[in-house]
Amino acid sequence: MKQRIISFIAGILVTLIVISLSVFAALPDITWQTLSAAFGGYKVYIDGELFEARDRSGIIEPFNYNGWIWAPFEHIAVALGMNARWEQDTRSLYLDTPPVPPPPKPKVTYFFDVLTAYENTSKTNAWGNITENTSFKMLGDEYIKGWRFSVSGASNFSLSVYYNLRGEYKSIKGILGSVDGTNRDYTGVINIYLDDKLYKEYPMTGNMIPMEVAIDVTSANVMQIKFTSNNNTATYGFGNVIIE
Repeated sequence: MKQRIISFIAGILVTLIVISLSVFAALPDITWQTLSAAFGGYKVYIDGELFEARDRSGIIEPFNYNGWIWAPFEHIAVALGMNARWEQDTRSLYLDTPPVPPPPKPKVTYFFDVLTAYENTSKTNAWGNITENTSFKMLGDEYIKGWRFSVSGASNFSLSVYYNLRGEYKSIKGILGSVDGTNRDYTGVINIYLDDKLYKEYPMTGNMIPMEVAIDVTSANVMQIKFTSNNNTATYGFGNVIIE
């Protein structure tokens, strides 16, 4: 493409900010120079896409000066995701990289948002209860969306809840421990069964430290949680239960 050579008057070439000549005329320490630049067909691409800077008059055309291709640096910086700020008093262009937002928290699916028991033997028993989707405290910390296992006035006493997982899930995770504000002098057991087979046994005491529990339920259809109390009074919790 045939190039046309014209006279180009520029203020600050490193930034190529389009500022009215009247503003520059008011600044006594501005030095003016006449430069020769080549225009015609020069293009700038950013990540493979054509970059076109625009002002009120239209496209600001890149040009060749002294073997270098010049284009509005401020516009390029903005196209690259930077924030541009011009400070007239100091005649300074500030380019700042926006702060990187924190990564989004992984989406959590709570167990009780997708499942409810199809059978809960405590509903027909006066001596104990398994409460679903409830909150409680263990060692002063609040736990939500979990099971509360309690029994009063009976020993060697068992209750169960059953869930149809349909083979759709991989894991169930939560925190298991002793609920605050209850008798500490007791023991019990919580057993997890998957498709009628014992998966794991968790011995419980009144003074136990809450512990993380992870249950691999890959391909499992039915999950049974069986709570057995060895004393007359016992209260445990399995909270913050999520399912994947």
